[in-house]
Amino acid sequence: MNSKKLVGFRLMVRKIVVAITTAVLPSTLANFFVFSFIHIKLHIKSLKTFGNNKFIVKIEELEPLFSKYMISKKYLKILKDKGINTVEDLVFLNKENLMYMLDTNEEIANRIIQVAWRVYKPTFLTAEELEKEEMSIKKIETPLPTLNKLLNGGFEVGSLVEFFGSYASGKTQFLFTQSVLETAKGNLVIFVDTEGTFKFSRLKQIAEARGYDSEILKNLLVKKASSSNELIIITHNLFSLIDKFEKTFGKKVSLVCLDSIINPFRADYIGISELAIRQQRLNFCLRTLLKIAQHKRLVVMFSNQVIGSPKSVVGFVPAGGHVLAHISSIRFGLYKRGNYRILRIEDSPSLPRYEILFRITDAGVEEVRRKRK
Repeated sequence: MNSKKLVGFRLMVRKIVVAITTAVLPSTLANFFVFSFIHIKLHIKSLKTFGNNKFIVKIEELEPLFSKYMISKKYLKILKDKGINTVEDLVFLNKENLMYMLDTNEEIANRIIQVAWRVYKPTFLTAEELEKEEMSIKKIETPLPTLNKLLNGGFEVGSLVEFFGSYASGKTQFLFTQSVLETAKGNLVIFVDTEGTFKFSRLKQIAEARGYDSEILKNLLVKKASSSNELIIITHNLFSLIDKFEKTFGKKVSLVCLDSIINPFRADYIGISELAIRQQRLNFCLRTLLKIAQHKRLVVMFSNQVIGSPKSVVGFVPAGGHVLAHISSIRFGLYKRGNYRILRIEDSPSLPRYEILFRITDAGVEEVRRKRK
């Protein structure tokens, strides 16, 4: 019996078991037998793969539970089409993500989450295994050689990278330069502009100053977002849009840039009375971006504004409060110093505070080598 027929036979047997137990036994007992059957099957699978410390349940294996919970099987296909291939991918999503992705209501989304929770088995790694996994993480180079050296090659995929600073400190220019570098490698870059500062002529100037043909900018996909609601909708759409772009262009999306993350939220939620709801929605947007970065194996990079603070040595602190401070994988502060700029590592799980001097030129951001005394 070939593999396709074997899979079909197993599905048929599973459906028969579910149908018989549902029809013959009382509902409570039927539920017990159905879930026992499924969990025994999954337990056997886990024993087979235990040596590799893996326990992966494919999304299509949830079909019996979807039937039991009266969830349409069409949602399984939609999830798979959007790149959700395993239960581990599914538990990564929250209720709001599912409601938007599947165009469904809260009740159906909660049922799907309930199914995922019943089946999901967390996998733990030893410190040695985790080290090997970290060593294999891909990275994207930055425009600054010293920063590449500090980061052991560049920004890790799956991370959120924040740049905060006052006006004209180089935040947008850093995002522009990083976008050019990635498109020059043949990768796709998604750029979301919330401040209305995106200028194609500037990116063309950076590309040509670095010796690239401006044709590389065809790999840059731009969307302007004028409100926080639009930004949240865009981030939701990225789950499916990234897959669509990669299939259409035949290239990998390696970078998502947002300039800036906080601007539409500060404009839409004014005053202390709306601060709580603003922070909740900002957190939801950031959590979605983090899930996209980790699930799609790319880097999400965003600029952040500042607010005045007499308690700060430099006179300001990053906007967004603790919500932004806690979620960023690595946080950089950008500061003006005469004709130059300083990029400072403000918060990192593995690096101390460190400053790199750079300037803004026709080629974007370029490092300035300090003269040794």
